[in-house]
Amino acid sequence: VDDLLILSRLDSGRMTLERAAVSLDGLLMDVERQMGRVAESTGVMLSASAEPGEARGDTTRLRQVLLILLDNALRHTPSGGTIRLEGRRSARRYQITVSDTGVGIAAEHLPHVFERFYRADAARTARPNQNNSGLGLSIARALIQAHGGQIEIVSTVGKGTRVTLSLPMSQAP
Repeated sequence: VDDLLILSRLDSGRMTLERAAVSLDGLLMDVERQMGRVAESTGVMLSASAEPGEARGDTTRLRQVLLILLDNALRHTPSGGTIRLEGRRSARRYQITVSDTGVGIAAEHLPHVFERFYRADAARTARPNQNNSGLGLSIARALIQAHGGQIEIVSTVGKGTRVTLSLPMSQAP
């Protein structure tokens, strides 16, 4: 229900983002520390690296996006796999990449992964989660777009998935 409310508010333009200066590198390293124990408990190695960069945004909502992406990566990466969280400056934008060595997403599913309630074949899930509503990536895309950013996903079955976020930086590097 909370996820539907968030999407409804984003659709109607009624979601207020609490914009402030956000240290994106600090946020990435904080999220890595937060999710590191979860990854370790599932036998997945999570690592992070980030160049300094700052944007004007809502820290809580940007954290939510990263947690959605890491949750998806953990769900689809079997024990012994790796997840990498990276942040780097690119011109006046900051790119955040979440890449995994998981089961990947078939090409026919890629055009639909940001659609609400869409779930690719359950057989590709390394760790099934009964609570998966199929709204996470829709929320992530809507929140990134509300920040003036973009999100894209590239995946290969059997090799893994890479999700890249691009956010406008608040000041030139």
